[in-house]
Amino acid sequence: MILAATFLMLILAILCVPVALAEGTPKERVVIEESVHFQRNSGSVRGLVYQDWDEDGARDPEEPALAGATLALVDSRGVTVGSALTDDEGLYRFRNVRPGEYLLTETPPLGYSSLGETQVRVPVRVYEVSEVNFANVLWLLTPGVGPVEE
Repeated sequence: MILAATFLMLILAILCVPVALAEGTPKERVVIEESVHFQRNSGSVRGLVYQDWDEDGARDPEEPALAGATLALVDSRGVTVGSALTDDEGLYRFRNVRPGEYLLTETPPLGYSSLGETQVRVPVRVYEVSEVNFANVLWLLTPGVGPVEE
């Protein structure tokens, strides 16, 4: 009986949780996730780093994810509260982040440079996920950037 009640509560929780709250800039959006993914009174930051072949700032289906980018999350006092490397799918995530304003910094993988900003201000709210994606280009495809100057 207890197992059936627990299962029913889990199903109801999944069905009643909204998936998206709002969209912001093309680089950032905020979504609601199930509260079971969070410690009490915390939020999350996640995103994707990818190679932007056409340099339009939007990921196209054929543009590959980039593993090995370094992300750092810095609080309002200048303290680094976390760092992460992107996985093989170009994904990173900071879980259980206290609410507040943070600076998210991306260091592209070796051989790449960032197409846009490498530092983005990120608001973190309770039970919300802030999503920030970074577009990168190969040094050789970017005139004046990288070890070889034109």
